[in-house]
Amino acid sequence: MPEVAVLASDLSSFLGKSRLTAVTFHGRSRLLGTIAPPTVRVALNSMVGGHLHFSSLGKWLTIASRSGSVKLHLGMTGQFLARKLRPEERDHLFVTWVFGDKRCHFIDVRRFARMYRDHPGMDWGLGGYSPASGFTLAPPEAVRERLRSQFGGFQRVARITWLLRFGRDTGVGNYLANEVLGELHLSPYDPCRNEAEAFRILRRCQAIARRSYRAGGTSFSNGYFRIDGTRGEFARRLDYYQNPNLERRRFQGRSVYSHFASSALDPAPRCAPSARDCARG
Repeated sequence: MPEVAVLASDLSSFLGKSRLTAVTFHGRSRLLGTIAPPTVRVALNSMVGGHLHFSSLGKWLTIASRSGSVKLHLGMTGQFLARKLRPEERDHLFVTWVFGDKRCHFIDVRRFARMYRDHPGMDWGLGGYSPASGFTLAPPEAVRERLRSQFGGFQRVARITWLLRFGRDTGVGNYLANEVLGELHLSPYDPCRNEAEAFRILRRCQAIARRSYRAGGTSFSNGYFRIDGTRGEFARRLDYYQNPNLERRRFQGRSVYSHFASSALDPAPRCAPSARDCARG
């Protein structure tokens, strides 16, 4: 969540009032069609000549103009770069936006990014960015209402499973889930005790997301960099995720760092860090 908000803020600051003068698409047609389908490419081309506005909600970035909008989910390694690409980065280039003498490229090493004209679940998040308001968080009453109406199951599955199950709706990723449960001294392997605890977890997610945003977000080995290619500083401030002093366990397909032993919900064997985990946020 905070990383997408940082991206929206960076793009807004970099482009200012510049008008879009051209859009070019790159890559093999089948792969390009998966990341940016024809309807998306038509929508992006229709924006030429206008000003673009960038905002975010949860994990979704919105690119909008008077002619319409496109939603983008970055996946694990999707990123915008407003600098000259290195030769090895050109193999992963899919879209270039031209704003007079400025250029902004979209690359994706792992190919999990997706662009949509419309997609369910993109109208809410625990936090987001808009040029008018900056980084804002959903108010407590809205979080509680969503918890009751959409984010159920917190007493039936492990806390970290519940958090990540609704990650596309809330904006919570793996590093944020690990940090929240660590800070609250809660086992990631057991269910929430009650609604009050689930609500407290979501509110702590918001608090950590705000800290992350102020530090430029969290960058991993090959994802979530700033548009100039620099790293977000919050990774250095993480106390739990990828902490070498904590045992790392594989739990239901995700890496978990915790003082707690796994529960009967999953044996969670010990394992060593992998490049895949370094990329997942």
